[in-house]
Amino acid sequence: MKIDSIGEMCTGCLACVHKCPSNCISVISDSLGNKFPEINYSKCIDCGVCYNVCQVVKQFSFNNPMQVYAAWNKDIEKCLTSSSGGIATLLSEYMINQGGVVYGCTFKTGFQVVHVRCSTLSEIYRLKGSKYVQSDMTTMYSQIQKDVKDKRKILFIGTPCQVAGVKSVFKNYEELYTVDLICHGVPSLKLFIESLSEKILTRNIDNVVFRRSNVFKREFLELGNVAYAYPLKKDLYMKGFFTGLFYRKSCYLCKYAKGQRISDVTLGDFWGIEKYLDTVDVSHGISCVLINSNKGRWLWELIKDEINYMERNMSEAMLQNKQLSHPMRKTFRTVLFYKLFPILGFKYSCVICMFDRIIKSYIVK
Repeated sequence: MKIDSIGEMCTGCLACVHKCPSNCISVISDSLGNKFPEINYSKCIDCGVCYNVCQVVKQFSFNNPMQVYAAWNKDIEKCLTSSSGGIATLLSEYMINQGGVVYGCTFKTGFQVVHVRCSTLSEIYRLKGSKYVQSDMTTMYSQIQKDVKDKRKILFIGTPCQVAGVKSVFKNYEELYTVDLICHGVPSLKLFIESLSEKILTRNIDNVVFRRSNVFKREFLELGNVAYAYPLKKDLYMKGFFTGLFYRKSCYLCKYAKGQRISDVTLGDFWGIEKYLDTVDVSHGISCVLINSNKGRWLWELIKDEINYMERNMSEAMLQNKQLSHPMRKTFRTVLFYKLFPILGFKYSCVICMFDRIIKSYIVK
């Protein structure tokens, strides 16, 4: 069997493209901009490697978290330049100090969102902040392959399906450490770009900041770069993202959206933790940290002296992070958006599909 039998279940990890021995798989996009593999059957040798490496059909071991923590970096500045508690930054710093490399998602000039390799501490800033869009993993596997050959420690940070893709390809490499994110779902880069005005698209933007805009903007200006602070509250793209309007189709059937995890460490926001920690200032962000394996425990031991943390329980973590219980539900709004977008474009499709919610956001303060 081949990966073309996977259909809409494909998550776009593109592990099959890397593993194909005859280089007969290319990357195409659907009408919503989501990337899919396509087989050139004139070159295909019918080996089945693509299907065997596909994480959609592959059976993985899922682990119940060993420990659950509410945690935040003792360096408040690093917290403020991160999406939540700055834990990913600490893990990245310590991995590089151990002589390893880090792979994570970044924004690149030209409005590209890609996974990149960081081998020095000065590069880690590129990975900071949430990116509410699916990153491109096309060139990343070959870079990891070189690091595996050199026997370097590797920290990979990504969505659960991206972690699964990497683990599927490099399953026997003991020096691979994985961090997955509590993921709502991923829209395509095309939808994100179409949500932006022409004025923004023509600027030489080095970074898009979705959260904690003032601190982020200052940090990037100090580096001589330009950061665009993306509006959160009434923006159509962000409203559509948080209501699950236009994710990739596989996101609504995600097998990773549950309490059992595929990675060594899971990171997210510990939403609602202020209900249980009355004396803790949560304004700088609190991370939800799930330690899922012995490798994850080793990573935790590396950084725990640099953070404030409190052990919590899984029920608290799941209370506001619904993706630790189930994937986002597909509604009639999503189905309607899929049909309207190729005809009406992003703005009008969103307005039609979310008209009642848009009106409510302007009436209710």
